[in-house]
Amino acid sequence: MNSFPLLKVERYLGLRHEGKALGKSRILLVVCACVFLIIAAVWFGRSLVPVSMTLHDVMDHEVKSVELFEYTYAQNPDEATHTVITSAEIIPDLTRAFEKMPAKPFRGEQQELYGNPATGYRFNMVDGRAIEVTQVFLGEQNVVVFWPDGKAYTSSWGRPFDGFYSDLGVTNIVLNEQIPVPNISVD
Repeated sequence: MNSFPLLKVERYLGLRHEGKALGKSRILLVVCACVFLIIAAVWFGRSLVPVSMTLHDVMDHEVKSVELFEYTYAQNPDEATHTVITSAEIIPDLTRAFEKMPAKPFRGEQQELYGNPATGYRFNMVDGRAIEVTQVFLGEQNVVVFWPDGKAYTSSWGRPFDGFYSDLGVTNIVLNEQIPVPNISVD
């Protein structure tokens, strides 16, 4: 068996003869570099691969009503169609939209969202809290979702309602100061 190639590798890494101490430091360096690359790959992969997100404050508690605000996303929208849903049959459909939603961090700029259809949800809880989530629809299976903490995520779930729920609740037009308009939080 020819061990010549193995000797070359051992000498290159410093594992033979005079370089034994140097070889151990090279091995340590290679191991540290591999660990760093694994950590970087996991971090980078998590930012690209969608995770499943659930709005636990809504799923784990009783929702009294849901207010829907349909408008064109802007920093200060003029008006929105406002529908209040109190039906015990419809509220679960609206809350399930935020259960195990595939999402990944939104990497764009807020200006990219202006002019697109948006739906703001205000979940009014039995305990008196109001939890707000907003979806901005950029295209087919391309939705930016603002969570209550202000962080924005992209998801393939959601579509504009285009008045779908208007007949299922009390509907009116509200002016800009009543519309929940989220801004992207800066970390």
